[in-house]
Amino acid sequence: MPIYDYSCKNGHSFSEMRSIRDRKQTNKCPDCGQKTHFVVSVSKFKHTFGNADRFWNLREKKRLGKG
Repeated sequence: MPIYDYSCKNGHSFSEMRSIRDRKQTNKCPDCGQKTHFVVSVSKFKHTFGNADRFWNLREKKRLGKG
């Protein structure tokens, strides 16, 4: 199940694991008890294919004229 972010009117935010179907259901803030709303957030995880060493090696081969 994915993890979703929620926020309340008092500025508290928290994450919760829920099914996709239940992601927009309101629930209570664990800090103050207010109703929360679903927040769309962006992950800071950088998606790459391969590893950084491989990219560095390819760049160096191109720079040195070997590839």
